[in-house]
Amino acid sequence: MKKFFLIGIVSALTIFSSCGDKGPEEVPVPLGMVACDLSEFGMDLIINIPDSTHGPTEKFTYGEGVQINVGKAFGIMIKPGTNEIEYMKSTEIGKSEVYKLDKYILDEPTAIIWSWGFEGQPTQNRLYCVVNVGDVTYEVMSDPNGEFSEEACKKMLECARTLRAKTPAKS
Repeated sequence: MKKFFLIGIVSALTIFSSCGDKGPEEVPVPLGMVACDLSEFGMDLIINIPDSTHGPTEKFTYGEGVQINVGKAFGIMIKPGTNEIEYMKSTEIGKSEVYKLDKYILDEPTAIIWSWGFEGQPTQNRLYCVVNVGDVTYEVMSDPNGEFSEEACKKMLECARTLRAKTPAKS
């Protein structure tokens, strides 16, 4: 009888301990990536970024947000903002007096990747996306000074979509 009671208690503890919010340390981080804590920049956020095998990591304040560079193929800026996809497409990209749009590589309601450049010059790929974390909207964009391949922009978007609260909201 004691065995059944003990088994019941252990089973109940196992079931109940697996319920509830996952802490940030419990969110899986894929091989080749690391969880980057942004609290030192006043943001209670974590984002997955490429690990040190992709090059040195630099993080620094950029305006209201943070810029993260890993090697030469990864450079993003994260800041609180709004969904500016349509503005970016119609004004920043569509009416640029400097760059000419080559094509949209990806065009979604919350993310765009495009290729543009100077007339007669090689094009540059760029990323802009919007990520909602709780009640706050964040804009994530590629470093305007970086030169990124289409694949690099897609990797940066994949990372941007992992942006999450460091401390999960209690339910």
